Amino acid sequence: MPGAEVPASDLIRLITQPEFGIPACRNICGFDEQTGPAWKGCKFADSGNYERGIKVALETLIPGRSKAEREACKKETAAHMYQRDLLQISPHHLLCMACFVGKSAADQYSPILEDNLYEAIETCRQNPDILIELVAGPCMICPPCNGFYPDSGCCSMGFSMGLRNQIKDLDTLRLLGLDYGAKMPAAQLFKLLFERIKEKNDVCGYQTGVQTHQAWSICPGVGKGDGFENYRDAAKNNLGLPVLS
Repeated sequence: MPGAEVPASDLIRLITQPEFGIPACRNICGFDEQTGPAWKGCKFADSGNYERGIKVALETLIPGRSKAEREACKKETAAHMYQRDLLQISPHHLLCMACFVGKSAADQYSPILEDNLYEAIETCRQNPDILIELVAGPCMICPPCNGFYPDSGCCSMGFSMGLRNQIKDLDTLRLLGLDYGAKMPAAQLFKLLFERIKEKNDVCGYQTGVQTHQAWSICPGVGKGDGFENYRDAAKNNLGLPVLS
């Protein structure tokens, strides 16, 4: 609708997707019949420029980062995390941490290039009293991601940092009874998480488990397969952290 505000990366994806996008600019920028001076249209409407452009739009307008850059970022930020006495984590990433680890011990799962979930979990396990601050937007888990831009702190991953993650963060905070800026020791925070959020669907599936739009994508693990079971497994032993009375 006119006046809608959409992140640039999301808008480009909407335009270029095969099923719901705009594959050609005919009848938008140019017309078979000119009905008046105001409807002359653009001389490039039939040039093929647009059609050629959308084929390379994502890789040229949102190029992402090189593997070498991400590997260097991963190495630096992962090492830095183990030295911190405060972790800044976006609220819904608490659930991601649980789903990532499940019931695995440190030697039963491995770090990945895409994020710092492993390092965040193991930092908490090594120091269950470490403070976690709940923050808005990308957090310490995000830097190695292909869609994260260190200079701006923004994310360009598909529909990730729009309303989708904001509502997941807010739902997590609401269920926990907390707000952005809250700080709690890791063991205490995860105990609260598992007490208050029994089902991953309450946050990651918007309570319904129904995806209504690309921008409202649902985590593949919700209600099935490894994601849901991993969350339950992590809850059974409080993410491997001491269970406080």
